[in-house]
Amino acid sequence: MKHRLIVCLILAATTPLVGQTSNIGAIAGRQVAVQGKGSAMNAAELKLGTQDIQIKSSDELKQLLRDGGIEPDAEALSLVYSMNPGMRKSSTEWQVVHIPVLNGFAPNKGDRVTLAIDRQAKDRIAESHMQIAGRIQLAPDAVRTKLNPASVALGDLSSAVKAHPASDSLLGQIQRESEVLDALSSKQRLTQKDQATVRMITADLQAKSEGLKEDAPDPTLIVRTVGAINNEEISLLTICYVPVALYDGKCDAEFKRPTSPTQQEIPIANYIIWAQDSTNGIPKTITKTVEVRHDDEVKLVVKQ
Repeated sequence: MKHRLIVCLILAATTPLVGQTSNIGAIAGRQVAVQGKGSAMNAAELKLGTQDIQIKSSDELKQLLRDGGIEPDAEALSLVYSMNPGMRKSSTEWQVVHIPVLNGFAPNKGDRVTLAIDRQAKDRIAESHMQIAGRIQLAPDAVRTKLNPASVALGDLSSAVKAHPASDSLLGQIQRESEVLDALSSKQRLTQKDQATVRMITADLQAKSEGLKEDAPDPTLIVRTVGAINNEEISLLTICYVPVALYDGKCDAEFKRPTSPTQQEIPIANYIIWAQDSTNGIPKTITKTVEVRHDDEVKLVVKQ
């Protein structure tokens, strides 16, 4: 197996790791904790660091995580994907990838550690599901019948985010949709609009669960903004995207870079997407519904 070590940086120091959890803090926007179990891990000077390596496949990545003292499970892959925006699960070309390592680790002297990523956020999703499921059982039959598929989908997803790599953006969307379901579960009657919202959330949660099985980063969506008259690309517009079930006419989230083109990794979902003026927020295109399941490209026509 071919790989190259480029650099090693110290990210954060840990406390002794014998049979306990040590909170590291934020790394690449994720809340990280280290869980140690080995009796050989008594040294208080053990630190979590990072290595830059070159790989082509996820199998190489997992082996290098093992070599660095990190169990290559879903939690570790979540962190690696967040540390490497634009990373692909497999590639025909070499990719330079930042990976976490346990400094001072020697395979013949100590046990590997496991990482816990955004554990509180994942626990909140599981708690939301339990609360919603409990409320549904007490709801009128008509409400229970409409909400039960969404509750089942949320339960499946609350397990999936612990078994597969999940981005912080994905966790945030799940939490927001669970809040909507929680509010609806308190109603004695669901309106037609409520029922449509439930159907959209159910479909979204099911799509997310299915997508997580790939153990891959969020899909990359490329967006181009072009003029209605000459079809030439128009620059310096902000791309807004909102899951359809959460759309209220406001810009829920923005691409980090303006057009055009621009691209960003976003969770699997059905989105309302549009471009707006970067200075005053005035919409420059009509909204477009986009189903994001894999890497894709979208063109938005700018009103002229």
